Amino acid sequence: MEIYLADALQISLDKNLIAGLPEIRQNKLLRFKNADDKKRCLAAGLMIDKHILHGDNSVYKIADNGKPYCENGICFNASHSGKYALLAVDSQELGADIEENLLKNADRIAKHIFHPNELKLLENEKDGKKNKELFFRLWTKKEAFLKYSGIGIRRTLKDIDLSQDRFTENGELYYFKTYSLPEYTISVCSKSTDFPQKIKYEVI
Repeated sequence: MEIYLADALQISLDKNLIAGLPEIRQNKLLRFKNADDKKRCLAAGLMIDKHILHGDNSVYKIADNGKPYCENGICFNASHSGKYALLAVDSQELGADIEENLLKNADRIAKHIFHPNELKLLENEKDGKKNKELFFRLWTKKEAFLKYSGIGIRRTLKDIDLSQDRFTENGELYYFKTYSLPEYTISVCSKSTDFPQKIKYEVI
């Protein structure tokens, strides 16, 4: 498994760069109204091309559940938040999420999406900074699991207990790895424990 991170906001919305993306991803980019959203989408697309497609856009597909996949057998998951675009790549299925650590209505969000065991962890952490870090660790793990499964938010999030770094559901065991950056949190979900120790920073 490899995890790549790029500063998306420094990229130019060059028409030639956009035209080099798979048509499906071009359409996704063009649906964004905000320029920064377009840059994040473009940056993720460029990393997908560099590390997975290698210029062969024909292998880039969208599954019935809306999750992108590649017909050459390489598994990947992209995410973006704030100034960063993230790409996780492996030989087997995975899910990845990055979130900028900006708290807005954290208590209300937690009550709506966190399992009772997750809420208990938050309640027991009295240190404000550590509580904030824990909130985003739980949130990104939940997002990474949903992206792994491709089910999005089409289920009750409170049923998913990710208070530990492993989770069992329907006889399947999932593992999680969380990376903390200044003001950002990244979590990756996989059925393997072969997580990289470090994230690779990309210049695009």
